[in-house]
Amino acid sequence: MLDYVFKSILFTFVSQGQHFFEKKALVCSCNYNKHVENTTKSGAFYIVDFLQGTGWMEKTLLFYGVYYNQTYLDDSVAFLTSTTGLQIDNTYNMGLAYLLTVGLCFIVSLIMMVKQSANGVKETLVISEDKYFRYCNMVFTGWDFALTHERTSELKQKHIFRDIKTELEEARIALHKAAQTTWAKCKLYTTRFFVNLVVVAFLGVSFVAIFFATEYSGLWAKEKTVTESTILELLVQFFPSISITVLNFIIPEIFVMIVAFEEYNPGFEIKVTLARTVFLRLASLAVLISTVWSQVTVCEKTCGNCLKEGIYCWETYVGQQLYKLVILNFLVIVAVTLLAEFPRKFLVKKFSGKGLIDFIGYQEFDIPKNVLDLVYTQTLCWLGLFFSPLIPAITVLECFMIFYLKKWSLLYNCVPSQRAYKTSKSNFFFIVVLMMSFLLPIAFIGYSIVRFPPSQSCGPFRIYSKAEYSMFTTITDQVATWPTIIKDIVEFLGTPGFYIPAAIILILAILYHYAVAAAQKKLLVLLKEQLSLEGKDKQFLLTRVNEALIKQRST
Repeated sequence: MLDYVFKSILFTFVSQGQHFFEKKALVCSCNYNKHVENTTKSGAFYIVDFLQGTGWMEKTLLFYGVYYNQTYLDDSVAFLTSTTGLQIDNTYNMGLAYLLTVGLCFIVSLIMMVKQSANGVKETLVISEDKYFRYCNMVFTGWDFALTHERTSELKQKHIFRDIKTELEEARIALHKAAQTTWAKCKLYTTRFFVNLVVVAFLGVSFVAIFFATEYSGLWAKEKTVTESTILELLVQFFPSISITVLNFIIPEIFVMIVAFEEYNPGFEIKVTLARTVFLRLASLAVLISTVWSQVTVCEKTCGNCLKEGIYCWETYVGQQLYKLVILNFLVIVAVTLLAEFPRKFLVKKFSGKGLIDFIGYQEFDIPKNVLDLVYTQTLCWLGLFFSPLIPAITVLECFMIFYLKKWSLLYNCVPSQRAYKTSKSNFFFIVVLMMSFLLPIAFIGYSIVRFPPSQSCGPFRIYSKAEYSMFTTITDQVATWPTIIKDIVEFLGTPGFYIPAAIILILAILYHYAVAAAQKKLLVLLKEQLSLEGKDKQFLLTRVNEALIKQRST
């Protein structure tokens, strides 16, 4: 009976040359479903499967493997075909829809980031042009006269105070650097060199730890027995995710401590720390992905999977690793907020005046760190979009809950950060970090779609159309069914005859706009000099008028 069910689901877009691949997909799909049924258990394992994404969770819409290359029949289309006699295509290519949906999500994300980065560039340019009258503008134009609430006014006062304090601190550091001797500069650069060596060492240790944690987790899953305890299985399966989460929590704190020895100005110090933290997080994900990738590729393949390693659907296996990261990231944020920040506020308030308690102090709300957590969550969302299509919904729910939890903790537990921080100069920096994070999912998912053969036991690409098959072949097969003229145009767009002239035209356009921008910049410099001269002329005339008035009064 099971065979007939799968035949009705899988045998779509039938052609004479596809029977072998259809039969292979049917056998592999049956084996995969039997594997899921055998590994699905009740009781405490039900919760374990929910946390790991295994067992019964594999057969939900959360993961790639449950989607089929189905043909959906619309009753209205069938009725129209029977009544009019017209041959209307009433098929729905799930594989093509899957690729186009994922691609559209990435395109929309890219457009939104580019738009936001353009606004960030404008803000950065405006702020950079404000350097001549910075203190004057802060004092005389920084206040918002539309404020009516006392609490809001106090926050605005503190904001202006911190901006002025930050500018004065940066000016002090700049004067200190200008007065440094050659020996002091050599000492400073040597210190920075050794600090960077320490940073590289910590990064290397972190990557090695993630690699071995992932390898050990995969080896344990391959050799485990049915007598293993539920808790032990859960811990080992979460071992890579726990390693990444713990390292992302500890190593950035070390970066914050050692960056003080490099004597950067406050704004640049924050950016250096964030850049190191971003590199740690992205590289950690890259190490995890590459290790998982080696597990699903370097093996003896059966049905496109490593069955001897216990991987019956490699796309779902990758999705499970990312799903565990998302779940653990959420649980850690909630645990730190509830079990660390609230008790810390209680202890400081209850035992104030004690040496150690006063040294610990209240929890500071670090804006850059929290923004970086959002960037990390968004990166996980992008990575899991293809292999676990419902991860974006989980991420939205997670961000919604974390926002209100953080807001509650901020109002009740936290005090403003003591480190100087200017949001106006860092918005563009965070957008750049987000765009850099965007490259990792694009590279990984793009390579998986174009170069790697999909599993024949699960997913919408389980039926091959030829021996050398990849997910991208679905698009080329669809293009092959189009009219000859359109097909020739699409094929031409992928040839050197199109993209070489297009690249030349784009380069010429960039050079033209660069030349125009350079000319406008020179004109802007001349206008600034002219305004400066006019200001000096006015000052000279006012001085002469003042002297004339003084002489007139004296006579």
